[in-house]
Amino acid sequence: MHWETVYDHVYGDNAVSVWIVTGTTAEGEKLEHRGCDLWEFRGGLVWRKDTYWKWPRT
Repeated sequence: MHWETVYDHVYGDNAVSVWIVTGTTAEGEKLEHRGCDLWEFRGGLVWRKDTYWKWPRT
């Protein structure tokens, strides 16, 4: 698995990180998915982090 950052932006106490993950499954299938992390900070610490990614339909 390899994560490549597309971009990161910080907006006050919030941030977004957009990335692409690539790799190979245990069954030998190649994968490539785009996703993002949404961050919320309070008191200089991570208060919340949500991760979303697009999974292809089979």
